[in-house]
Amino acid sequence: MLTKFKNIEPVTVNNLRGGNGTCTLYKLQDLPKQYNMFAKIVIHPASSIGLHTHIGDEEIIYVLEGCGKVIVEGETKELLPGMINVCKENHAHSVINDSNEDLVIIGIVTKGA
Repeated sequence: MLTKFKNIEPVTVNNLRGGNGTCTLYKLQDLPKQYNMFAKIVIHPASSIGLHTHIGDEEIIYVLEGCGKVIVEGETKELLPGMINVCKENHAHSVINDSNEDLVIIGIVTKGA
């Protein structure tokens, strides 16, 4: 499968996973069976992906643009372009855009062992 994110129909979600504000998702469809999700996610200013636990899967986040914070198991860390964050199976995390610009990430959710 070869595609470009610009060719994917965006979906706007309010309060993603109980977070604040608005996110825009560009989700790939028809993924190989080892993936639950592969998406470009735009977290708009003053918005967030709410705290959630990965049960039966884990998530890798790669920051493309912007800055923000990730909370993993209660610990807050800064997110900057080029950074990677991994939320392991049975762990909780949240992603927060507390800046005035969009925070753009790639989110890859893989099935657990």
